Amino acid sequence: MKIAINTRLLKPGKLEGIGRFTLEILVRLIQRHPEHEFHLLFDHTNFSLIPKSPNVFCHTLFPPARRPWLFDWWFDWSVPRKLNKINADIFVSPDGHGSMRCPCSQLNVIHDLNFVHYPELLPAKYARYWNQHTRALVKKTTRIATVSQFSKKDIEQTFGVSSEKIDVLCNGTNPDWGPIDGEHQAAIRNQYTNGKPYFIFIGSLHPRKNLDRILQAFQQFKKNHPDYHFVIVGAALFHQEAQEAYENITDVHWLGRREGDELLTLLAASNGLVMVSLYEGFGIPIIEALQCDVPVLAANNSSMPEIGGEAILYANALNVEDIAHQMGILSHFDTHHQAWHNAKNEILTRYTWEKATDLFWHSIQQTLKGDAAK
Repeated sequence: MKIAINTRLLKPGKLEGIGRFTLEILVRLIQRHPEHEFHLLFDHTNFSLIPKSPNVFCHTLFPPARRPWLFDWWFDWSVPRKLNKINADIFVSPDGHGSMRCPCSQLNVIHDLNFVHYPELLPAKYARYWNQHTRALVKKTTRIATVSQFSKKDIEQTFGVSSEKIDVLCNGTNPDWGPIDGEHQAAIRNQYTNGKPYFIFIGSLHPRKNLDRILQAFQQFKKNHPDYHFVIVGAALFHQEAQEAYENITDVHWLGRREGDELLTLLAASNGLVMVSLYEGFGIPIIEALQCDVPVLAANNSSMPEIGGEAILYANALNVEDIAHQMGILSHFDTHHQAWHNAKNEILTRYTWEKATDLFWHSIQQTLKGDAAK
């Protein structure tokens, strides 16, 4: 079987959540299924994230698809041309985009509908494009996958899609990640926060992540906890002013994008992850923090209660006072309590990249089966 996959987001040093989802699952699929050909469709020429294998073929398609009208060119002209040329059995697009002119079975992963619920937080041309394109795509595509029960229900209700057409996948964590010892924690704190305890935020610097209210809450929290610092890991997405508006707040450290072992140690040495977003389709940092024995404060909206269950704390994302209050609880969270360990371990067994790969492969098979039954 020839499986073509949209891999345009696999750029070294620039992986966000969807890119990580794509890479982690793709590497496992390639290893598990040497009997199939994987044709990876890039809009750039850096294939270094992909392990070399005789069943992998990398293709660069023109143009770089980074703007709405270029999305259409790439997905509706360059991609179909390549699919026809290689005689692909299925086209898989894991980043929410898809082809309206796909000549074969098509599986699209739509992670969330943030552009539907918060279009005002995006540049107008992107919000318009994603709303119009996604509505048309869900009718065209053979099958849809998403990453949470919340997102599945959201897609069903928003676009009138049958639940039988939507598969629920998941995300996972790096199996090598875990807690670090006290000496290592102290060294990280000495390096980044002058030895002081700190909360950490991990994600794109975008209004949907609610950093303005989070930092207002942190200022309130600091009145009773003056030693605490706040470390922010992430790059600006669309909105460059995010850091500029708050860069003068005392004891807040803007580190930009971090990956790999450095991100692990920053997270594992923290006193808590704060992820009080306005909306999330999943929220990978939640389970990454739990893997490192780090307590989590998330928002009580969208998918986050589904993902974190009873293992994490929640706050009203629109209420600065509530966020500040929950930060106080987070700062004294008992990570040695057996009930917490039981709760977080249950979450961690539910969300793994191995399970995500199993579910993804099943979704590919269901897509092919659906087309064959027509």
